[in-house]
Amino acid sequence: MTDSGGDWTSPGGAPGSWQPPTYAPSYPQAQPAPAPPGGWQGWGPAWSPMPGVVPLRPLGVGEILDGGVKVIRRYPRPTLALSAAVSTVVALINIAFILVFQRTQTLSTTTTTDGSFSSSYDASSLPGTVLNVLGGAVLTGALVTVVSRAVLGKPATVRDAWTATRPRLWALLGVAFMKGVIFVVPIAVVVVLVLAVSPIGLLLLVAVLPLEVWLWCTLALAPAPLVLERVGVFAALRRSRVLVMRSFWRTFLLLTLCWLITTLLASILVIPVVLVAELPLFTTGATTLGTTFFVVSAIAGGIAQTLIAPYSAGFRALLYVDLRMRTEGLDVALQSAAALPSTSAATGA
Repeated sequence: MTDSGGDWTSPGGAPGSWQPPTYAPSYPQAQPAPAPPGGWQGWGPAWSPMPGVVPLRPLGVGEILDGGVKVIRRYPRPTLALSAAVSTVVALINIAFILVFQRTQTLSTTTTTDGSFSSSYDASSLPGTVLNVLGGAVLTGALVTVVSRAVLGKPATVRDAWTATRPRLWALLGVAFMKGVIFVVPIAVVVVLVLAVSPIGLLLLVAVLPLEVWLWCTLALAPAPLVLERVGVFAALRRSRVLVMRSFWRTFLLLTLCWLITTLLASILVIPVVLVAELPLFTTGATTLGTTFFVVSAIAGGIAQTLIAPYSAGFRALLYVDLRMRTEGLDVALQSAAALPSTSAATGA
């Protein structure tokens, strides 16, 4: 990406033609940067420059977790404003769908301990789920741009993010669509086999779960190369897989940790609101959920998405940066872009 000030293209030059990095002898030998006044040596064998939200070297787990928060704190307008805009549009479309169809859901059983219902309500929320996935894809692409500038400590505005994301809008939706297809096809095949041949189908159901987890992990970073490296949809998916497979278990654990954090925060924000909306079920013995419940749930979900989506997107963008610094020497290019002394990428290979 050019507007961030760094060379985000993959090794090999042209977008979409990524090859394993080869470090030519012409690369200058890295020299440790001078330590700052006061004798602080920081993390690792030598002090690393930090013009933005994270040091320009391979990152530790805590630095990635903290970096997602720093992006929001230092760039509240582009992160929260973009998140609020996308979440509002998604919530309004979802609410319009609810109001047009005036749906009510008859409950066949009682509520469970987590406030959900053992009925077809979850299946009926499919339109909202699809809208959240598509809206999240657009938001992630925009926030990747903000993070790319935050790493270098450069200013970022809503206009910057939108200008960089707009040409990639359809590609981002394409990535979201292809990921959905890739996730759904194995499950659909297993469901068909379960209906056709129950014993074999049940065995495949156990086997497909690790496959789904592997797909979720290896394709998680695709929006970052799509926006920053300007590659196509399929190239972005492949690029994500290649980067993740270089450090699969570490990436898997970090993505799982991020998922746990965001799920917990979403539950804290949404469950109290949903429980209040469910009060008629407990006070009057009603067996139906009316339009009000679905509207309130959509609003609560939109608010939670506004606050959580920037962190999740920032976390994944920083994970993408960390993987490239670990395996491709991206920290050298970023230090050069930031006009700072270069410290070696070898500290965390």
